[in-house]
Amino acid sequence: MTRYLYLIFLIGVVLAPGIGVAQEGRSSTPNYQHDSRSYIHNPKYQGMVRRALKYQPEDFRFGKFRMHYKNTTWYDPVADKLREEMLAHAFTILYSEDSVAIRDAKEKYKQIVSDHMANVGVVIEALALAREDKRFGDTEFFRWMSSGLMQVVLKSGDGRSLRGAYNVNTLDEETLLIHHLNLKLIKTDARHSSRIYYNMHLVRDLISGEEFTLFVDVTHPFAKIEEDAKEPNYAIKILRQ
Repeated sequence: MTRYLYLIFLIGVVLAPGIGVAQEGRSSTPNYQHDSRSYIHNPKYQGMVRRALKYQPEDFRFGKFRMHYKNTTWYDPVADKLREEMLAHAFTILYSEDSVAIRDAKEKYKQIVSDHMANVGVVIEALALAREDKRFGDTEFFRWMSSGLMQVVLKSGDGRSLRGAYNVNTLDEETLLIHHLNLKLIKTDARHSSRIYYNMHLVRDLISGEEFTLFVDVTHPFAKIEEDAKEPNYAIKILRQ
């Protein structure tokens, strides 16, 4: 349901940017626009990937890792196509009898995971595949990575107001956030105010039964979406996902 609502909001923003304006604002408006200085963020992100894979360090800065990822040239806040590609490469690796095709699939699979290691949806997909076959990586590494990424999201706010909204980089972070908080999604009201995009989720606590509105800041994904929307036929691409 969250994915459906998110994509509906995404299409609405692209095709009709004048949707409802929020009545609540932040004390200051940070610059959430996608940082295009890839010459800074691409190598820093790749360096952190190498460090994570080699050392799995206790002091790994997951927040900084997520920041660099959202400012790489390959940042993907939705990741549906990435998962499809991972599964297609995995199928080739597992079932093809063509050694060249298998080698090519392994290289492409590894590149997707490396490029999008700060994307929790990709990490969880890799974890699921690694559980089935060790050729897809170390399950403990992917558990560590997914846990670290989500801890940053969980510590980013309390979700009780726009000022305290949880901050997400990807659709999957938003979905997992609701799961981690042990909440049931009832409905979503998607809004934007100035350059801030956010979802107001009516949720029910599965333990206490309390219903309340959960605020999630989705500005980073939508800054990227707005940037991509400048490309020809972008709305068509969204509808096909």
